[in-house]
Amino acid sequence: MRSSNPGRSNHLSFKPPRQEVIWINPVIARMAGSDYPALIETLQGRGYTVDSCPEALPEVRNAYLSLLRQPSARPLIDARCPRIVSLVRKEFPRLSAQIAQIPPILIRCADLLYQRHVAPEPKKANLTIITPCSDLADYGKALFGKRIRFRTWKAFEREEGLGLRYPRTDESPIPLGFFDSTGVRVLGGSGSQTVIDLLALADEGRLDPDVEILELLYCQDGCHNGNGV
Repeated sequence: MRSSNPGRSNHLSFKPPRQEVIWINPVIARMAGSDYPALIETLQGRGYTVDSCPEALPEVRNAYLSLLRQPSARPLIDARCPRIVSLVRKEFPRLSAQIAQIPPILIRCADLLYQRHVAPEPKKANLTIITPCSDLADYGKALFGKRIRFRTWKAFEREEGLGLRYPRTDESPIPLGFFDSTGVRVLGGSGSQTVIDLLALADEGRLDPDVEILELLYCQDGCHNGNGV
């Protein structure tokens, strides 16, 4: 039997498209270099709205400074790199209590963008966060589940069939020095062996007692060239 009101039936079956919002991390932007505007145009042509959240970085830095003003075991261990957190908990469990309970900048940014675009009307928007490594992608998935899509650049590029491969960058856009000019006494290190050596010294109580925070990044010279790019 034919519908007596086909126009109404068609209207009910129509679903307006969701807004697709995407955030590109600084590592991918640095890799793209002068091609970054073209990357933005490509994503926009596929229906993505590219957004940013510059407020996340100062928020995270201020959270660390606030935490350092509280009485606790020292040195505080920088938790911006999930690989560092996993390493401490697995290999140096006695230091676990010294891990800063502060989300990485990327995770804070994801939360801010979710509140901005998705939370008001979850059925009308999707959010994709492009991460430089699988550790951050896994971290985000564990925290947000399916509410936010976390993808490494390699996975996203493959899923979208973009055909955009950029050379790895020798200079990290996220190097050591996050706490410079804060007055905090920092001991920093990057690269797996350097990180392990510093954590071993901390575990043995052999670091200078004046050190307030260990700034540690697992990738050599900072956050770049991870397994997601």
